[in-house]
Amino acid sequence: MLSDGRGATSRDPLTSLLQSRPITAVAWGLERTRALLDELEHPETAFDSIHIAGTNGKGSTAAFAAAILAAHGVRVGRYTSPHLEDVRERFLLGADPVPEPVLQGAAERVAACPASGAATYFEAATALAFECFRSAAVTWAVVETGLGGRLDATNVLTPRVSAITNVGMDHVSLLGDTIESIAAEKSGILKPGVPAVAGVLPREARAVVAERAELLGVPLRLVGVDAVLRDVSVSAEGTRFALTSSTFPDGRGFLTPLLGEHQAWNAALAVLALETAGVELRGDLVAAGVATVSIPGRYEVIEIAGERWVLDMGHNREALATTLAAFEAVERRSPRVALVGILADKPWRQMLEMLLVDMDAIILTRPPSAPAQRQWDPDAAARELAARGAPAVSVVNDFDRALDRARVLAGDGVTLVTGSAHTAGDARTRLLARRAR
Repeated sequence: MLSDGRGATSRDPLTSLLQSRPITAVAWGLERTRALLDELEHPETAFDSIHIAGTNGKGSTAAFAAAILAAHGVRVGRYTSPHLEDVRERFLLGADPVPEPVLQGAAERVAACPASGAATYFEAATALAFECFRSAAVTWAVVETGLGGRLDATNVLTPRVSAITNVGMDHVSLLGDTIESIAAEKSGILKPGVPAVAGVLPREARAVVAERAELLGVPLRLVGVDAVLRDVSVSAEGTRFALTSSTFPDGRGFLTPLLGEHQAWNAALAVLALETAGVELRGDLVAAGVATVSIPGRYEVIEIAGERWVLDMGHNREALATTLAAFEAVERRSPRVALVGILADKPWRQMLEMLLVDMDAIILTRPPSAPAQRQWDPDAAARELAARGAPAVSVVNDFDRALDRARVLAGDGVTLVTGSAHTAGDARTRLLARRAR
C-alpha cells in the first residue's frame, strides 16, 4: 500500500500533502477537519451525499450505490478506504480514479490551507476527496467512514441519507469492547432531519441504532423489513438474488459479479439508501448498475497460467466468515492453500481457527506494506497452533517466497490470500506484474 501512489517525488502535490503524515495515526475529533473545510469554503456542501458506516461491507455498499447512480446518468464521486496499491484508489469518479489534473490541483489547494498542517492523514485525505468532488462537479458523492462514525473525519457531512451496514467486534481498543459501544459509535453518523437505513444488525446493535434514531426523530428503514431479499445463490458466475422494496413491490431478480451472499445484502442496503434519499430508480438501470460492480481485493480472482488465486482483504472474524462462505460455495479445486498475513491488533487466533477448517495448508507471512508497529509475529502464531495440534501450518516470513511456496503447494488447486488489505494489496501488485510478463 503506497502512500504516495506511484513513488512520486515531493514535487508531486498529492505526495507532498500526504507523505509526511502517518497513515495509521488516529486523532479523535472533528475540529481539525472542520477548520480545514472552513478554509476551503466548504466543498462538502457542493453535492448531495450518502454517508456509510459499519464494521464490514462499507466499501461494497458504497460501490453498489455509486454504480446504480452512475447507471442513471448521475455524475458521482466515491470516497473509500483503505487502498490496496495506490492512494488514488480512494478518490473515484464513477468507477475510475479522479483524473490526475483534478486530483493534483485539489491537493495543492488543500496543502495551501494553514489548517492542513494539523490534520491527520485521513483528515487531509477526506478534505481532499471533498475538494476533488467539487472540482469534478459531481452531483452525488458516496462517502464511507474510515473508523467508527461519531468522531470520524467524514462525519462533517450532512448527507441525504445515513447508512449503517452492520456492527461487529472490530477496533475494540478504539470503539469499545461491546457490541453496544461499537454500535453507539457507528450510529454517531445519524443526524436530525436526515433519514437513516441499516443492514441486518445484531439485536443489541439494532436497539442502540433504533434508540439513536428515535432520539433524533429520524425515520429508520431496515434491510429485512423495508427491503427484503430472497432466492440468494452464489456460483462462479456471481451472486443472484431477488429484491422486494418500494421500487420493486413485486420483486425483481439481480446478478452481481461480486461473490458471496453478503454482497446481496450490501446491494439491498444500497438500493434502500437511494430510495430513502429520494432518488427515483428505474429497475433496468438498477440491474445494470449492480451488474457492473467489481472491487479489487474483495474476493478478486486472478488466473495465471492455470494457477487460481483468490484475493480478499478480510481483516476480522466477520469479514473472513463471509469470505470463507463464498469460498466454500464457489471453489471446487484442490488442494486449498491459504496465504495469510494478519495485523497484530486483529483477532488472529480466531481467524486462524476459522481457516484451519477449510484449508489443506496454511502459510503465515508478513505483508511488507503493513506498518511496523502493526506487524504480527507469524512464528509465534505458528508455535501456538502447533501446540494445539494444528497440521499443515508453515511460516515463510519473506512475502515473495511465501507467494512462491503457495504456488507450489496449491499446484492445480487454489490459493486464498487474506488477512488484511496489506496482504491482498501486496499480493495483487506482484501477481498482476507476473501475469503481465
